[in-house]
Amino acid sequence: LNYHWQKMWAPTELVFSVSTDGVTYQDVYRQTSFPVNGINPVRASIAPVQARYVRVRGLNQGIIPAGEYGAGGKAWLLLDELLIK
Repeated sequence: LNYHWQKMWAPTELVFSVSTDGVTYQDVYRQTSFPVNGINPVRASIAPVQARYVRVRGLNQGIIPAGEYGAGGKAWLLLDELLIK
């Protein structure tokens, strides 16, 4: 979700990783652009792979930049829904 007026910022990076043992993970998808102000649907097409665990890692914006609502405060990073087929 990317609603700056509510201090919600899209991640600077989003990575999906998979693992068979929960210890060693392999990245299978990476996104660094979230252009829409609002809901940014992520529809990743990933080749079929054997996995028991899926890790979703989003890198938070951190501190809200000057000139934005809530400047100097911590940005919120939120995920609304996750569907894995």
